[in-house]
Amino acid sequence: DHLGCDRVILSHTGGHIDTSETCSHVSIARVLIQRVETRLLHRLLGYLYKCPLVRIMQDTGQMKVNHKSDAVPSFVTNENLQRIPIVCFVHANIPSREIVQHCRNYGVVCRACKFLSSERLWEELDVKDGGVVRFSFAHYNTLEEIESSIHVLEMMYGWL
Repeated sequence: DHLGCDRVILSHTGGHIDTSETCSHVSIARVLIQRVETRLLHRLLGYLYKCPLVRIMQDTGQMKVNHKSDAVPSFVTNENLQRIPIVCFVHANIPSREIVQHCRNYGVVCRACKFLSSERLWEELDVKDGGVVRFSFAHYNTLEEIESSIHVLEMMYGWL
């Protein structure tokens, strides 16, 4: 149902589609997919930034690692955020592998490892043996799934 798909896309993007900036269906699809993924990223990153024991690993132009600040950085709330929908983090007190196992017990899919990176990188970032927790999602995921994932994380003893 074409109209049904349009309603889903409009609900994910907040109903704002500017087709004047694109000239093909593929370009429109790419823009819509990016908007959906960005909305999901904003929610998960926004939540994780508020967790005092979580350290988010990300490239902000010059491989910087967030060691917490009071404000949510502008690159989290930036409407033009362009990145793949992957979020990696470590928790100060809970090993990454335990977080992943807890999530799996509740049907949340994520992974923990070092993801083809060198030992030197992980030493410099002060990441221990279990590596980082990685959430990967795409345009077919929903905000409800992100909310559910957040709820599962909050259920862990010692999370907050």
